[in-house]
Amino acid sequence: MGIALAATLHRASPDPNVWLSWDLPKDSKGPKNQLQFTWPHPNFTTWSAESGRNIDDFYLRLDDQTLIPTASVDASELQYQSWYATHYPWFATLGDSRAYLNSTYWRSPRSLPLKIDHEFHVAHCVLTMKRYWKARESGRHVCPRDIDHGHISHCFGVLESYAFSGFETQHRMDPQVNGTELMWIVNACF
Repeated sequence: MGIALAATLHRASPDPNVWLSWDLPKDSKGPKNQLQFTWPHPNFTTWSAESGRNIDDFYLRLDDQTLIPTASVDASELQYQSWYATHYPWFATLGDSRAYLNSTYWRSPRSLPLKIDHEFHVAHCVLTMKRYWKARESGRHVCPRDIDHGHISHCFGVLESYAFSGFETQHRMDPQVNGTELMWIVNACF
């Protein structure tokens, strides 16, 4: 199921635990579940209490606001996340303080946009391609979205438009990103 349909299901489903669904290769090993924490669905604190998971079991990736299993974080990922923390310190502050777990971010993430530049999205797409390549080579992914065909295609389009200025492409910026602001919407992969 693609991202658009999953997002539609996420908004329309009465189920309080709505999973984002991605187009995963059948042979890849890794987390199959990805849950987005936005109202009216549970916030992370409620979900973690009900599921027996703890925030310390997760590492926050700043480039895509995704909580991944701490055990899956390697030196390469830490290096890239350090780059994001240096270039976008307000992201690091939000992540380190865990303020994104409070009800303000959960209830209305679009009312609290974070400043970004075009480089943020391009860097995220380069990192997405690196994660994809690593997952395909190893047969293991860290998060389902990391190997989703639609996400990879989108990032190829972003990189294509960056490399070939003025080149008309079918890919557009993510609706969550308008080029200057990003809405902080947390996901957890497990």
